[in-house]
Amino acid sequence: MSKKLKVAFLGLSHLGIVSSISLAAKKVECLGLEQNEEKVSKLNAQEWTIKEPGLFEAFQKAREFISFSSDLNHLAECDVVYISQDVPTDENGESNLVAIESLIIAAREKISSRTIIVILCQVPPGFTRRMSKLHRNIYYQVETLVFGDAFRRAAAPERIILGALEVNSPLDYRMKSILSLFSCPIILMDFESAELTKISINAFLASSVTTTNSLNEVARSIGANWNSIKKALQLDSRIGSHAYLTPGLGLSGGNIERDLRTLVKLRRVAPEASKLFRFFLSESERQREWLSKTIVSEVLQENSKLMIGILGISYKPNTHSTKNAMSIDLCRKFPRNIAGVYDPQAVLPEEFSNLTVFNSPIECIKASDAIVIASPWSEFANLDFELLKRENQRELKVIDPYSIVEKRDRYNEIKLIRLSAE
Repeated sequence: MSKKLKVAFLGLSHLGIVSSISLAAKKVECLGLEQNEEKVSKLNAQEWTIKEPGLFEAFQKAREFISFSSDLNHLAECDVVYISQDVPTDENGESNLVAIESLIIAAREKISSRTIIVILCQVPPGFTRRMSKLHRNIYYQVETLVFGDAFRRAAAPERIILGALEVNSPLDYRMKSILSLFSCPIILMDFESAELTKISINAFLASSVTTTNSLNEVARSIGANWNSIKKALQLDSRIGSHAYLTPGLGLSGGNIERDLRTLVKLRRVAPEASKLFRFFLSESERQREWLSKTIVSEVLQENSKLMIGILGISYKPNTHSTKNAMSIDLCRKFPRNIAGVYDPQAVLPEEFSNLTVFNSPIECIKASDAIVIASPWSEFANLDFELLKRENQRELKVIDPYSIVEKRDRYNEIKLIRLSAE
């Protein structure tokens, strides 16, 4: 890099923290800015609000290249400003862009017209072009981070997708200098194409999840073995070993659902096409009902007072996020039947402060009449449920939608209930 650049990341949510450290690890001077002083103080004290494999180790190596502050006046010192606040969603999964727009306005007031603004957070088509009327020197960069694997993906992306106001003009040397450090293809396109690319990625993931769950349901109905089918599909180069072929309980995490709702909202310009994305959402809701229906039919129908322990409250393993998690659904639907919960990382939302949080899965199992594995953390795979079952209890039911629990021939008093067709 011929000229030392200074890059700001405005918004220190999960996105901002991971992205700033991934660039600082490339020896670029980075400044993390956040208006929440308490969050900045915690970061400066190395009290991390997120957990991602490799993140803290990378921060330790890059400490001389990154700092955190709540003083937005420092934006004037920066060549590039990333808007890196995660976009909040409401209870219906709709994006609230007010805070993002406010950050862009706040940045514009502190910087010169030459300074580059890069919108890194998820926005719908048309948003960046509207913001370009406030600050012309603006880009939209597609982020494809995944909870639990975010730092690796930020530090070594497969490709970088960039939306620009003038696609046929050379990429600004400052952006080129920064992005070239990641040694991957840079795909330049117009704003709307870049914004829709991010949404398209999630739509394809949604289609894979929905198709897998629907085919597994067919397999279960006809007595087929889905694991055998899965192996065959993974060897098909058009589908591949990394496809979403493990049956689950619909969509969760909030990001895919949010993007599907964005596509549904575009029905005014593409009314017929939007029907597909409405179907994905409705089918996800139907698939999520499997767990509640199974609890009723397999557990509570026998005795409505039986207590259920929940293992895993994050929406997926290796993350602390509970956004749209199945565990939260269960806590709301069966408040009087929850014995307690356990999760290696995630914390229950404040509304469930009355629930017992166990210190180990063993404690949770011993206190429960039935167990639900709501998130397939690897530590649950080898638990000996029969050994841990409650004394004087004839049978312990373990609802294992993800088929993570090891099947044992000697399980005589454990009933494993699975989603996958076997």
